[in-house]
Amino acid sequence: MKVKDILNIGLFSPDPLIRSVAYATLNAVFSTPEIKNMYSPGDLSQYINVGLDDTIGFIGRIDPLINSWKPKAWDILIFDRNRKGSDEVLPDWAIVDLLPKCSVVVISGSAIVNGSIDWILNYVKTDNVAIVGPSTSLAPNVFPVKLLAGINVLNSDKLFKLISHGAGTKKIIAEKAVEKVVLVQ
Repeated sequence: MKVKDILNIGLFSPDPLIRSVAYATLNAVFSTPEIKNMYSPGDLSQYINVGLDDTIGFIGRIDPLINSWKPKAWDILIFDRNRKGSDEVLPDWAIVDLLPKCSVVVISGSAIVNGSIDWILNYVKTDNVAIVGPSTSLAPNVFPVKLLAGINVLNSDKLFKLISHGAGTKKIIAEKAVEKVVLVQ
C-alpha cells in the first residue's frame, strides 16, 4: 500500500491493530534527517526536574519512570484503562477530577494511538507535560507539550527480527536496535 492509503484508512480506524500500523507508518514518515537532528539522546528523566512539591500524573503505567520518581515527588497518580486489579492505579475516568491538580504530566504514546490524547490534554493545567514511549510520534509542533520522548531506530533489520520474536521495549533498547531520544519543543 502507499503511505497515503495506509494513513487514510488507518489513522482513525476503530481497529486498534490497523491504527497501530498507521501510526507506525506516520512515525516512519516523520523520521527524516532534519527532524532527527532535533533529537537529544537520553531518557525523559534527564529533561524534567521532579521535586517534593510535585504531584505527577501518569497516563498509562510507565514503571521505570514511576519507580525512579516515587522517592522524589510528593505524590504520583497513575491513570490507566486496564487497571489489572491494582489498588494504586486509578481508572481513566478519574482524569477529569485529578489530572488538573498535577504539576507534571507524563502521557504514554499509546494515548495517541488509542485516540484519547485530545481528551486527556483538555484536563492538563501545567506546561510540564511529556508524551513518552516507543509509539510516540516525534513530530515537532504537533502536540502542545513540552517534551516528546520516544525511540530512534538504529538498526531496522534487527528491530524487525526482535519484534517478530515478541521483544518488548527493554529488549529492543538493550539489543541496541533503537535508542531513547527526546524532542524538546
